Amino acid sequence: MSNHLQGSLTTYPKPVLTDEKMVSLQAESIVNTVAFPMVLKAALELGVIDTIAAACKDVWLSPSEIALSLPTKPTNPDAPVLLDRVLRLLVSHSILK
Repeated sequence: MSNHLQGSLTTYPKPVLTDEKMVSLQAESIVNTVAFPMVLKAALELGVIDTIAAACKDVWLSPSEIALSLPTKPTNPDAPVLLDRVLRLLVSHSILK
């Protein structure tokens, strides 16, 4: 006897990962394991976390605004782009929202 819901259910097969993809995922995991503590330390030392915490709760700051608000003014013109990468990594580890 068939269930009336069975016809509407669609199941997708679990994607098959190739050896190359598995190695790639392992490499990414290793890199992130090494990079995260360094990124967190840099964000703390540069005052990124303090700058974000000092902003009003409902205010969204762009990476450019954060870079300009840091105690040490960045000399690298790509600082906002690099800061954006730092922020994305911190968000992915639930350090920031």
